[in-house]
Amino acid sequence: NWKQVTPRPSPPRRIEHAMAYDLLRARTVLFGGSHLRFTNDTWEWDGKNWAQIHPTTAPRARWSFAIAYDLARKQTLLFGGFTLPLLFGSNDTWQWNGKVWTQAFPRLVPVARMRHAMAYDTLRQRIVLFGGRDQKQQTLNDTYEWDGKNWSRANPSSSPSKRMGHSMAYDVGRQQVVLFGGRDNNGLLGDTWLYSLKKTPGKYTAYGAGCGTPAVTLSAAPGSIPTIGQNFLMDSRNLPQASTVALMAFGASRTKFGPITLPLNLSPFGMPGCFLYQSTELLVTYPVKNGSGQFALPIPTNTQLIAATVFAQAMIVAPSANSAGLLSTNGGAILIGNR
Repeated sequence: NWKQVTPRPSPPRRIEHAMAYDLLRARTVLFGGSHLRFTNDTWEWDGKNWAQIHPTTAPRARWSFAIAYDLARKQTLLFGGFTLPLLFGSNDTWQWNGKVWTQAFPRLVPVARMRHAMAYDTLRQRIVLFGGRDQKQQTLNDTYEWDGKNWSRANPSSSPSKRMGHSMAYDVGRQQVVLFGGRDNNGLLGDTWLYSLKKTPGKYTAYGAGCGTPAVTLSAAPGSIPTIGQNFLMDSRNLPQASTVALMAFGASRTKFGPITLPLNLSPFGMPGCFLYQSTELLVTYPVKNGSGQFALPIPTNTQLIAATVFAQAMIVAPSANSAGLLSTNGGAILIGNR
């Protein structure tokens, strides 16, 4: 249900203002708009009351601008709008941290505009800006992204048509920005568009062979796919029943380990028929029991990991298997993807 509240004080009546929710401070931020004249006042709602904030500096009075909360940088971002004395769109960028407005001076700046829209992409930690109307009264369909320091022009393979007055919001569950409506030179629009990362399916590929009788193996657990923000599960099988511990080795290369060319035959090291299949930058122990074990690789929610490949191989502690007391599995190439 909608429930009207009558807090005191309350912002004066206005239109064409903007609001964003500061998640970390649990405050709704309101700025600007128009009521007989343009305003540049800042208000915050704490769930019960409005409070006007009086920072020493603030963006110029404006309307038809856009703001969005940048969770990664813990700031509300404001861009553009209809301002004075320009009598049309502006292209200044401002950040609000709850105490002060600070103007940013990025290397690249989107063209001045009004009636555009912005939304914060939680997965990629970027604010996405689309469309609006520029100072020449031309509608736009350009896409920009803010990374906390600079704007960059995006070049998607497809794009909504030129428009202004549309709305955008980020769908956390589906990890995509949703755009709806607006208007162009021919009238109102009612189309829906989605903006997200290009999907890269994660994949595990086994290569080489393990040693032992039967050969020990390393495979992806059924249904497990290497994806950012999730644990990737790997199963080691055919292990000696007496084995209780294994080591998971991770590396960045399957061709070189320092000066060593891979794969490396481990027979001279007391492991006949065994091979080292990748460099080893990280080594982690994990428990095994009754001839099998499972290792969970946590993959951070970091978009820079998408399409990266890491190599894995397990070493099984098996004192009676050979003079080294170790068996090696096949290698595995882990291609990290996104949903």
